[in-house]
Amino acid sequence: MRHQVFVYGTLLRGEVNHHLLAGAWFLGPHRTLPCFALYLLGAYPGAVRGGHCALIGEVYALDQAGLRRLDRLEDYPRLYDRRLLPTAYGHAWIYLYRGALRDRSVIPGGDWRAFAADPDSMRAAGVRRVRDPKTRGTARTACKSVGNPLPIAAPAGHPDQSGPERANDRPSASSKTMGIESPKADAWPGSRSTDPTQGTQTGGPNQPGVTRMSEEGRFKIQLEQQEGFQINVAFDWKRAADLLMDEPPPLGEQKGPNASRLLAAAAANCLSASLLYCVFKEEPPDNCLRAEAVCVMVRNEKKRLRIGRMEITLILGEVVTASPRFARCKDLFEDFCVVSASIRQGIPMRVTLQDEAGTLLHISE
Repeated sequence: MRHQVFVYGTLLRGEVNHHLLAGAWFLGPHRTLPCFALYLLGAYPGAVRGGHCALIGEVYALDQAGLRRLDRLEDYPRLYDRRLLPTAYGHAWIYLYRGALRDRSVIPGGDWRAFAADPDSMRAAGVRRVRDPKTRGTARTACKSVGNPLPIAAPAGHPDQSGPERANDRPSASSKTMGIESPKADAWPGSRSTDPTQGTQTGGPNQPGVTRMSEEGRFKIQLEQQEGFQINVAFDWKRAADLLMDEPPPLGEQKGPNASRLLAAAAANCLSASLLYCVFKEEPPDNCLRAEAVCVMVRNEKKRLRIGRMEITLILGEVVTASPRFARCKDLFEDFCVVSASIRQGIPMRVTLQDEAGTLLHISE
């Protein structure tokens, strides 16, 4: 099935994520109607409806697999929504930002490429070729009007538009950070360490080809009570949408998870990520793992509710269990899960691995 998509940020030609459009057909440039606002979300933009700017971008045709790649990049439908947009080439999908806009700066003119390339823009200089900076911008800029609509003919630097062409496959170095510790990281800050899954020597944190997955130092998240026991959680990661927490009746309305459920989810997520990284490194296959987390609630001697123990089950697809790395990783991955290892210092935890047929592959207490 063929889809069309309108891109306006880091998927544009020459931008850091354009390689994800490898194999897509470039249809041409497009300027939308002036009914959007474009916000700076760190090192990438996010468009929302309801403004007075036209967005400047490009339209591509791609298959279902290509659309799934973009969905993963945009964290659809959690962080971005996908809506149809009329273009000169027919209706195309556009990704619209769904997160909080507090303290977000407006990108003038709705033109990400011009903004990021402007040498006089201190903001652009700070985000150019950066994946996801942690500094938050506070300056706001009024949205300026854009001139005449872009012609359908290709702009300078684009190939002849006598017919559609394949998008360029441009490499990019994107950093990935998880709440797990790489097996290579336990010996840092040394100059060399051993990968326990392969027994090979790898360089230190500044050596090329080494991906550091651990998160050191400290971070800060912000919580704000909204209504009753509903509390909004704003994370320090720019791409992370806010989370609404709540309590069960009679205190709350269960409109979001409470702290106990988040703790169970965090343990299961960390274990899942740790195993996937150990087996597949940075590129695990899609839909190869499921997890279930059970929290057993008990009362202490003062009759106060406590988490008595946790039971985490990872249900693995054949692509995981058939990997030559799995036999070794199943005995290693828990040591590099920051969250579950921390929880275990105070709460008993059982971790079980099984295949989709229910066959027990590993258990630890």
